Amino acid sequence: MRFGTAKVITTPPFKMKLSCSGKMDVDYEDIYDDVYARCLVFENSDRRFVLMSFDLLFHDRSLNNTIAEYANEKYGIAKEAVCVCYTHAHTTPASKGYHPLHHDDRYEELLIERGKECLDHAMEALFEGYYEYGSMEIEMNDSRRACIDGHYQNRPDPNKPHDKELFVITVRDTNDKIRSVLVNYACHPVFYPAPLTLCGEFPARLCRELDAKYEGCVSLFAQSAGGDVRPRPVAVPLEDGTWKWRAGTFEEMEKFGTDLALLAQALINSGNMKRGAAIFSAVQFEIPLEMHGRSLADFEKLWERWKDDRYGPNRTNAYLISHGGYEKLSDVLMLSCQIFCVNKQFYIATMGGEPCYNVKQIVREVFGDRTLCFVGYTDACAYIVDDVMIDEGGYEPTSSLEYGLKGNFKRGISQSIRQGFTDALATLLNKQKGE
Repeated sequence: MRFGTAKVITTPPFKMKLSCSGKMDVDYEDIYDDVYARCLVFENSDRRFVLMSFDLLFHDRSLNNTIAEYANEKYGIAKEAVCVCYTHAHTTPASKGYHPLHHDDRYEELLIERGKECLDHAMEALFEGYYEYGSMEIEMNDSRRACIDGHYQNRPDPNKPHDKELFVITVRDTNDKIRSVLVNYACHPVFYPAPLTLCGEFPARLCRELDAKYEGCVSLFAQSAGGDVRPRPVAVPLEDGTWKWRAGTFEEMEKFGTDLALLAQALINSGNMKRGAAIFSAVQFEIPLEMHGRSLADFEKLWERWKDDRYGPNRTNAYLISHGGYEKLSDVLMLSCQIFCVNKQFYIATMGGEPCYNVKQIVREVFGDRTLCFVGYTDACAYIVDDVMIDEGGYEPTSSLEYGLKGNFKRGISQSIRQGFTDALATLLNKQKGE
C-alpha cells in the first residue's frame, strides 16, 4: 500500500468575519493560530480514497464537490472515494453554508485553491507503508441536552448518554515511522476564549501536538457525533444541582487539545491497534429526511421575532425566506452520506450536518460486529437527530431556522437513516463481490 499526506495553510491574508464566535457581523481583530487544510490519501494498486479535513465550522456541498471533481479529473480517484470534512471550530473564518451573506468570495477562492494544492502535495509524495486503527472510551465531553423542569435545554448533563469514543487511525512507513494520525472524536470546539480572534480551537492544538511528537507527521481531526456534546472543562455546577456552560480560556483550550493528543498517543502505544489489510471501495448516497413545512406567514412572524438579533443566522434566514426566498424551500432535506470499506472488518461512515449520538448508534447497529469510524460534519445542513430527540424537543430538534430549512424534521427519521445505511452497505458489499 502507498499513502500520501499534506497540509496547506488556509489562514486568510485579509480581515474577514468569523463563523460562529458570538460577534459574527464584524471582522476579526487578530490571529491566535493559523488554520489549515489537511489531507491523507490511501492507495492500493489502482484504488485510492482521500480524507481531507478543513479547519472550518463547516461548508455547503460546493467545496466537497469541487475537491472530488478535481481528484477525479486529475488523478482518476472516484468521486465517492473523496471525503471532505470540517473540524467545526467556531472561531475559524466564515464560509458558505452557514449564516448567509457572511462569507467572503476571496476566501472561497482561496479554499478551493488550497484544497487542490493540498491534494497535489499528497499525491506528489506517495510512500510505501501500512495503517493501523483502534478506539477507546474517554471522559472529556458532556451532553448538552439537560432536562430542566421538563424541558430540554442547551445546558450540561454529565449523566446523559453521549459519544465518548476516541478513534485513531495511524499511517506508518516501511521503517515503522508514524507519518499521519487521524483522530476522530465528538466534541464542539466551543471554548470561545476571544470572539474576535481567529483560532483553530482544540483540534488545531491536537494536531500541532501530534505533529510535534511524530517528526514529519501530518495529523488530521475529524468530528464524530458532536451535535449534542461540548467540552467538559467549561461545564459549571450550580447550587441547585444543575449545570451551566461558561466561556473558557486559551489555556484551557490548549490543555484540552494537549490532553486529547496524549490520550491518542496512549492508544497508539497500547498494543490494541489493529494492522489493516486493504480493499478500498466506497459508495456515496443520499437519505431523504422529511420536514414539517412552515407557511410563509410563519416565517414573517419569525422575522419579527429575530429582526433585532445582531449576530445569529436566524435573523438573516428569516429575512431572506420571508422576503422572496420561500418558494425555493423544500419539504425534504437530502442528507449526504458515504461508506468507505477500508478492509472487510473496518469501515468509515460519513454524514453531513451535525449528527448527534443517537444517530451514530443507529448507524453503528447497521454495521453489526464490524469496526466503524463515524465521521460527521461533511457539510452544513442541519442538526441530525433521531425520533427520540424529536419527542424530547430542545435545541437540536427545533433549530431548523438556523440552517434556513422549511421546518423541523418529522418522526420516522430514525428508520430513514437506518434504511439508508442498510441499503448502501448492501450495495457496497455486492459491488465487492462483482469485482
